[in-house]
Formats: sequence, C-alpha cells, structure tokens
Amino acid sequence: MVSKYKTLSLKWLMSQLIHTQNDPGEERKYELTDEQAFYKGHTLYQIRALRDFGDVKKGDRGGFVEGEHNLSHRGISWVYNNAMVYDFARVEGDAKLKNSAKLHGFSLACEQAEILNLADVGGRTRVSGHARILNATIINGGTLLEYAEIKDDAIIEGHVEIHGPADISGKTIITGNAKLRGYVVVCDATVGGDTELSYHVYVQGGAQICGKAKLSHHVYVYGNSCISGEAELSNYVYVFSGAWIFGNAKLCDIAMVSESIICDHAKINHYAFVYGLSTVGDNAELCNHVALQDAIVTANARLINHVYVSGGETIGKNTVLRDYVTIQGAHATTIENARMDNARIYGRVAVANHAKLHKVIMLGEGATVIDDFKLSAYAEACGEALVEVSTDPSTGNTRLSYHVLPRGILSDYISWD
Repeated sequence: MVSKYKTLSLKWLMSQLIHTQNDPGEERKYELTDEQAFYKGHTLYQIRALRDFGDVKKGDRGGFVEGEHNLSHRGISWVYNNAMVYDFARVEGDAKLKNSAKLHGFSLACEQAEILNLADVGGRTRVSGHARILNATIINGGTLLEYAEIKDDAIIEGHVEIHGPADISGKTIITGNAKLRGYVVVCDATVGGDTELSYHVYVQGGAQICGKAKLSHHVYVYGNSCISGEAELSNYVYVFSGAWIFGNAKLCDIAMVSESIICDHAKINHYAFVYGLSTVGDNAELCNHVALQDAIVTANARLINHVYVSGGETIGKNTVLRDYVTIQGAHATTIENARMDNARIYGRVAVANHAKLHKVIMLGEGATVIDDFKLSAYAEACGEALVEVSTDPSTGNTRLSYHVLPRGILSDYISWD
C-alpha cells in the first residue's frame, strides 16, 4: 500500500509541476468535462474547447486526457476524436492526436507532429517536426522522430532516432540504437542494433540490417537480404535476392550484389557486380568493371579493371587478375599467388602456385599450369594440355615439359624465365 500511495503521490506531484509550467498567464483554451473514459487503469476526461484556435471552434469536444499536464494551452495543439493522452505524456505546439491514437509514458508530441488512427506511442518518445505516425504503429523507448512518416503495422522500440524525411511502413521493426537520417524508406524490413541509415537509403522486402552496419547515399537493400557486422555500403550500392553482407565488408561507388555472400574485409567498388552463388571474403577486392558469377574469391585475391569470372571458379589466395581477364567455364581454378594480365581462360583449367600468365593467353578445356610457370607472348594451350615447369636434377636447368592428350595443341609461341 505504501508503494501505491508513493506512486500516486509522485504522479500527482509531477502533474502539478507540469501544470505550474503550463502557460502562465496564457488564456486557457480547453477544460476537462465530466465525460470519462477508463483505459488500462487510468481515468481520462474528455476535453472541450473554450475558444477558437486552428480548426477547433469554441465548444468543440475533443479526445481524452488524464489531466491538463497532458495538453498545452498554447499554440493550436489538440486531441481529437477518441484519441487519448495519459501518464506524463504531453501534446504541445501545433501537434495533433486524432482518431484512436494514444500517447503515453513520458512521450512528447510537439511542433507540427501528427499521431493518427490506431498509433500507440509510449516510452520516452519525442515526435516533432512534421513527423506523422499513423495506422497500427507501436512505438516505445527513447525514440526521437522528426519529419518522418510512420504507418501501417510498424513497430519502433528502443533508443531509435529518425531524423527525416523518412517513410517507415508495412510490418517494419526498428529497434536498438538505430539511427535514420536524411531520406530513408523502410518497408516490411527489420533494422536494429547500432545501425546507421542516411541519405537516400531504401530497405524493403524482408531485408535485415543489424549490428553496426552503415548505409548511406543511395543504397538499396531488398529481397530478404541481410547486412550485419560492421559492413559499410555507400554511393549507389544495390543488394538483393537474399544476399548476405557481414564482417567489415565495404561496398561503394556503384556495386551490385545478388544472392551472394560478401564478408570479412572484402571490398567491392567501382562498377563491381557479384551475383549467382558467389562468395567474396578474406580481404579480397573487386574494383573497376568486375563481374563475378557463381564463383569464390578468397584470401587477398584482387580482381581489377575489366575482369569477368563465371561458372563455379575458385580464385585463390593472393591471386591477382587485372586488365581484361576472362575466366569462364566449368570449375576453372586459380590457387595461391597466380598473376594474370590480359588472359582468357575457358573450361576446366587449373592455374596454381605462383604461375604468371600475361598478354593474350588462351587456355582451353583441361589445361593445367603449375609450379612457378610464366607463360607469355600470345601463347595458346588448348584441349587436354598439361604444362609444367621443373628443374633438371643433373644440370640444375629449368625446363618445360608438357603432354598433349588427343586433339590437344600446345603452340610453339611459348617463352619462360
């Protein structure tokens, strides 16, 4: 009983304190009537206008408040219809509550904010600017909303900050310490953790953004894709069709990822496109007109300047592909420290162990290049060719050995160092 009286006493004291600060000397614009409503243990009173202001006329009845501390006598703020304000919540400025909206807790609606329909706003939420909250939205926690429109069945909880213009709709859930700035659109998606979304970010269609991810300046994420960890996406990045980006991955300056996984410290930038069931990780970098389809790029590999890789390939540790390289076919593989410039590789090809291929190289079905081999000057290996560099144990000289299976050709235009 003691705690109950303490609670009531504190509530009465707070209401009186707010009331004493409520527009000293200001003409009262409404009064509490005898018409009561009971909601979740609170007794609320319908309000009636005492003078004209805004679109309210003297004598108009409004919604319900628990006391005069809930609605300022200044400005044109008003509680309409069956809307309710209780606890220590307050409506002031030009803010409006309409329909069956509810404002409670320590929340504040001010400036030109509007809370409409079945919206339920509680906690320590501040709704300001031109923010509009409507439909079945539920908001709890220390949320700051400015110039945002939040609607449908959206749920916002925690210490979320939304500095609009922002459009939050559908079955969106935003939680944690998420921060949304600039023009942000979130529909039927989940945003949480310490994420930051700013300046033309669009998250839709079951997408999830969590961890400490940062998205800014024209980023589009949809189709059940997930961005997490400390990933950073900026400047025209498109992620869709279930793609997963996590770790410290960085995507920027026109990049697209579909269905694939980008992780660890991977970097995707400058017209780089990753799609199919590809994986890029371990400090790998794709830069400047690179396309990767159904392939794996790992461990410091670098694909730079007009590189196209497709068809189940694995680009291994420390490999560098640059300047108009094409690797295409069924499960071609490059493993550890290979270097390729202006190369063309097709079919089931293996390039391994410090091999270096440069100038216009064409390797066909079943070709293999291994062991520090350097192939140059318009060399061509086609068919079932095996190319190997070894050392003659009797002389210590490096020699080239090869075997050509039926229909295979190994051109004479081969040099090595």
